[in-house]
Amino acid sequence: MYSKEIRDKTGVSRDTLRHYVNIGLLYPTRNDNNNYMIYSDQDFKTLLFILRAKNLGFSLEEIKEIEKRISSTTCPHQSILPDLQKNLKSVLQKIEDLTEIKKHLQKLINDFGKRDCEKKPTKFEI
Repeated sequence: MYSKEIRDKTGVSRDTLRHYVNIGLLYPTRNDNNNYMIYSDQDFKTLLFILRAKNLGFSLEEIKEIEKRISSTTCPHQSILPDLQKNLKSVLQKIEDLTEIKKHLQKLINDFGKRDCEKKPTKFEI
């Protein structure tokens, strides 16, 4: 399939698709007649994998490494288990950090909502 078709099916931009080719995540061939890139069914599956992995918090470099391990082992699930565990730990830490930010913002909102600057001017601090 041509670039437009794979982009329409996945929602990625032309620049993103080109970037994935440039960094070696996708390997389209060229049509000899018009020099357009042709993406195989495997390229399409790989692109879907990339999008899912990005949604799980993996960087493109991590995805590239995972792709290598998946293609070189008979048990890909075990080869990426440590990566999944690492990302889960990272997500749990982010949730904890965001929970603290949420508490602080709620405290500020409650505090600022109670202030009456006409009766008692206050200094703005966060």
